[in-house]
Amino acid sequence: MADNTKQSFGINDVEQSVSPVTLFLIILAVIWGVVIGLWLIPNLIPGYAQSLSTEKPKVFWYLARSSAIISYLLLWFTMALGVGVTNKMTVRWPGLAKANELHQYFSILGIAFGLFHGLILLGDQYMNFSLWQIIVPFSTSSYRPLAVGLGQLAFYAWVVVLFSFYVRRKIGAKVWRGIHYASYFIYLSVMIHALLGGTDAGTPWLIWLYWITGGLVLFLTVYRTLYEIETAREKKKRLLERNQLLSSE
Repeated sequence: MADNTKQSFGINDVEQSVSPVTLFLIILAVIWGVVIGLWLIPNLIPGYAQSLSTEKPKVFWYLARSSAIISYLLLWFTMALGVGVTNKMTVRWPGLAKANELHQYFSILGIAFGLFHGLILLGDQYMNFSLWQIIVPFSTSSYRPLAVGLGQLAFYAWVVVLFSFYVRRKIGAKVWRGIHYASYFIYLSVMIHALLGGTDAGTPWLIWLYWITGGLVLFLTVYRTLYEIETAREKKKRLLERNQLLSSE
């Protein structure tokens, strides 16, 4: 019975796994965490913030970079699970319905870390970003505006994709599926943002991380494309056989 349920899970069964209230509380917790962090570090532990050399990134920059890497990994997990649901690779493990739930949970966590990544830069005195520059794409002229702007656009697009789960029944499965194709723009933009905007993007372990995760997304996408082509071919073949059977009766 469980296997049949997993097999029958489809686009019309997709529902949000986290309530809007819970989602709001998560985002609110991130914002308050940033506010408290911006006050806590300089005021309660100024020695730690000042112990870093001025020629090196300060504590806020470390927090921004670490949260960026976590957000990227969560985005990658989201992409992998989403494509896995589409091409039915997750049927056996963890199951299509469970993979869809994890897909949404990882997306929410990724957006939360992405929000933290942007807002925590308000405390970095080297970058000296204003709130306007952080929330408005391509408004940063002092530091790699293209890379930063692509990251900002990717974040907003990711939010739109997430919220599409909550309005899927109103917009319809076709529009919902179209919105989800933006995930590829999000992933590519985040990759460019990381490679061109990250000060540690040239480190060997990060290069390997981007190559491996990017290669896996490419593999899953190619597999998904071939799967959809083969599925369409099989449907067309069955329809043709059915028509031939009906015409011969």
